[in-house]
Amino acid sequence: MFGLFLRVLVSVLGIALAVWCLGGWMLLCVRRSCWTVFFLSGQEPQLEQQVRAFAFLRGSGLLHGSLLLVDCGLDECARIRAEALGAQHGYVELWSREAFLQWQQECTSWSRIPS
Repeated sequence: MFGLFLRVLVSVLGIALAVWCLGGWMLLCVRRSCWTVFFLSGQEPQLEQQVRAFAFLRGSGLLHGSLLLVDCGLDECARIRAEALGAQHGYVELWSREAFLQWQQECTSWSRIPS
C-alpha cells in the first residue's frame, strides 16, 4: 500500500515539475542575441552597478547578447573604469560615439527596402 502511494506521489510531482518547466519555457522570451547599448557621459558613478545588473540578467538566461558602452563624453576616470569592465567581461565593449553613429548608419542602410 505504501509503495503504491509513493509511486503515485512521485508521478504527480514529476508531472507537476514538467508542467512548471514547460510553462517557464513558454513564458520566457525568444532566445536571440541582441545588443544592449548604454550611452555614457560625465562621471557615470553607477557604471559598475549597471554592468553587474546586465551580467546578472545574462547569467540567469533572461538576456542574451552583448553590452555596448558608448562614450558620449566620459571623463578620464570613468573611461578607464569602462575599459577595465570591457577587459573583465568578454561581452562588454567600449565604443566611441563616432564609431557607434557610423555602425548605426550602416545598420539602417542594410535594413532599407529598395523602392
